[in-house]
Amino acid sequence: MDNLPSIGAGHIPRKQTPLSRVSPLHLDREEFVRRYPPLSADAIVDAGVRVLDYARDVGDLRFLDKWLRTELPKHSRFFTDEHRAAITRAEKVLEEWQKIELEFGPGATLNLDHSHFRCLFAQGAGGVQYTDQEIENARRFRSAKLTS
Repeated sequence: MDNLPSIGAGHIPRKQTPLSRVSPLHLDREEFVRRYPPLSADAIVDAGVRVLDYARDVGDLRFLDKWLRTELPKHSRFFTDEHRAAITRAEKVLEEWQKIELEFGPGATLNLDHSHFRCLFAQGAGGVQYTDQEIENARRFRSAKLTS
């Protein structure tokens, strides 16, 4: 049984905590911008392209596909040749993964050895982001890859 009071058990006094001195709510606009300058378009695109590397490392086709189709196009006018090359590489990976998932099912390309999955499994949250079937398909694909 929990130790939370039942309804009508009386008021539970809450300790007032002072707000942080670095809280944006206490800064006027000029001070806020001085402390937290806005990111440049280049910095935003660089971060977005680095997300592609993370998606490839994790092996998440769904995430990679969504990022390529919906997030990166929003910033396409700021792409450099280097960005375009990274996006092209990611698109090729996506095509390869789609073929793998056609054979082994959704989730087959997931890299279950990645720290993202180790953390999810340690927390018992593996089935929150990914279905049991996707995880099983990843295991099947890995097993088939190891035996070939």
